[in-house]
Amino acid sequence: SVSLRETRYRVIEKFTDFRKEGSLTLPHTYRFELIIQSQGGNMNVIAETQLNKFSFNQTMANTDFVVDE
Repeated sequence: SVSLRETRYRVIEKFTDFRKEGSLTLPHTYRFELIIQSQGGNMNVIAETQLNKFSFNQTMANTDFVVDE
């Protein structure tokens, strides 16, 4: 008999290192974790970003959102 195992996805977002920026308290560290459990094996993907510059009420051009690949 064939035994099939479900594929399970788990996403964890973690916001830490909260500090005051202007009149707001904002996180300065963002961590994203993706866990995939499947019949073919398991996979973990982790990405973490440190935020260090915050701007408020600024005019932004469309070119501000272009990312070089």
